[in-house]
Amino acid sequence: MEGVTLVKKKGTPAEEMVKLKIDGFFLAIGHTPNSDLFKKYLATDQVGYIKTIPGTSKTNIAGVFAAGDVQDPIYRQAVTAAGSGCMAAIDAERYLSELK
Repeated sequence: MEGVTLVKKKGTPAEEMVKLKIDGFFLAIGHTPNSDLFKKYLATDQVGYIKTIPGTSKTNIAGVFAAGDVQDPIYRQAVTAAGSGCMAAIDAERYLSELK
């Protein structure tokens, strides 16, 4: 059988090594949004996710949009980030067209 069949885990140096037989696994990274750079300008929640107007990518500042892992505390996955990135692009395009 090819693929991952066993995982070894040790949380701290004092803990015993644990071996688990597995058929596969899902790895998720980045449970803390990388938004520190924007916190003094944009509204964020208590964890640091940038707040957007529900159903849009619009932030509390006109012309600034947020998408993906930095604003999605529920799914935080690449496929949803790509979709919300598309939403932000469309929102930005509409915003720019209204400036004319």
